[in-house]
Amino acid sequence: MKEYLTNIQIFFILVISITVHDSMELAKEVAEVVGTGGWITILLGIGISIFFTYIITYLGWSFRGKTLDQYSNEIVGKSFTNIFVIIYIVYFFLIGAMLPQMGCEFLRLEILAKTPVWAMVITLFIVVYYTTSKGLRIIGRLFEFYGFIIVISMFFMYIIMLNEGKMINLQPLMGSEESIAYIKGLEKVVPYIGIQLLTIIPFEKNNSQIFKYTISGILMGGLLFILAFEACIAILGVDDIVYYKDALFVAVRRVNVPYLEFFERIDGIFISIWFMALIAKTCIYIYGAVYLLSKIFKKVEFKRLCFIVIILADILALIPTTFESKQKFFMYSGYMSIFTGVIIPLILFITAKVKKYDKKVI
Repeated sequence: MKEYLTNIQIFFILVISITVHDSMELAKEVAEVVGTGGWITILLGIGISIFFTYIITYLGWSFRGKTLDQYSNEIVGKSFTNIFVIIYIVYFFLIGAMLPQMGCEFLRLEILAKTPVWAMVITLFIVVYYTTSKGLRIIGRLFEFYGFIIVISMFFMYIIMLNEGKMINLQPLMGSEESIAYIKGLEKVVPYIGIQLLTIIPFEKNNSQIFKYTISGILMGGLLFILAFEACIAILGVDDIVYYKDALFVAVRRVNVPYLEFFERIDGIFISIWFMALIAKTCIYIYGAVYLLSKIFKKVEFKRLCFIVIILADILALIPTTFESKQKFFMYSGYMSIFTGVIIPLILFITAKVKKYDKKVI
């Protein structure tokens, strides 16, 4: 039985998957390359992401009710499909395994200094297992519920930060770098695009609005990226921001708004929505790995396969011993998104167009 999601659930999966955690280091990395003109680089990244979002959405819409493993088999055959599926399984598994480790390490450093990371990771994976084993529909509801809270809270925080920051820090608005610098800065924005998740979400047959919602998800995520970047610059300044790895959280902690009383310290809001996004993202990535594995091991029950993947993810997450090694491992895992979000979808799209497979099924 196919598990379909509503358009708004798909929208929030994209928004949450490409923001929040990636926003943490985005300001520093982009500012290092292009300074205050970083918003131009982010806009270019949004344009590229929209292009490949359209390609993946088009494949899913052309082969309605089917996911990557099914329409790839029709387009390029079983041999290439097996290779593609393995790449996606490895990608989803690595990201799903490292997200909790990175997130719990951050929580330990900032607010839970005496809590062992392994204890937090195991607890998080228990929650992820329970949610993921219930299937895609439950994960979609989780994203929908969390999505409204996260997006509204992020807008609330960024507007306050811009209001409390110094607008002079945002100048010159166009930056002072050469044009080529904006292109170089794209490597800091594009690799973590998160659109690969569309490959494991089947689209309903009469869903003519799906393009609008997927592209809107990228636009919303891009807007939040720009607001996060500008808010960090306004609070920290372009000269100081390069010294902070987690620039967004540093900027958030410097904001103190007495007139908001209960919300005087918005870093509490930030940590709350950040952890909510961590749970949701881990669930969808682990689900992606389990779902594709279930297509290979058809005789193994989904819940049992999910349990095995969670155990392996927990073991893998504890292998890197230092925070720096964990960051590097996560970064290199993220660069696989170039294959899963760009190269493979482009191969399938071009092949489908040349052989006119997409026309046969519409």
